[in-house]
Amino acid sequence: MKRSILFVFGLMLTVLNGWSNDYNYLVFVTNTGPRSIAVEDLEMTVSDGKLVVRSGADGETFDLSTLTKMYFSDAAVVSIDDVETGKVQSVSIHDLSGRLVGCYPSLDVARESLPKGVYVAKQGNKNFKLAKR
Repeated sequence: MKRSILFVFGLMLTVLNGWSNDYNYLVFVTNTGPRSIAVEDLEMTVSDGKLVVRSGADGETFDLSTLTKMYFSDAAVVSIDDVETGKVQSVSIHDLSGRLVGCYPSLDVARESLPKGVYVAKQGNKNFKLAKR
């Protein structure tokens, strides 16, 4: 069983390596949010139920039981937790086609005001995905 899992994981890494030439980041999504790692000089190993990822000086360890998906991206993905919540900063909200939906005095006000959907939010110099369910 372990050999089958390791074989499938190795096969995935081989395929991912071929696709990575077109993208700058590999995004790992866990139950605590996304984390982006640059694909240049990317090294991944599995040991004791953990995925260890290194890219140059940057590195991260993920518990395989909390890893929900991995995908390539042109830009680094920022989770909402990475946005500074201590400061009240205005936020502009755009729909997925890039049209401005509105400007709000804070992220909390935007969350309360928006209908259900997926949006791109800009707060200060950070852009991130905002999903309201």
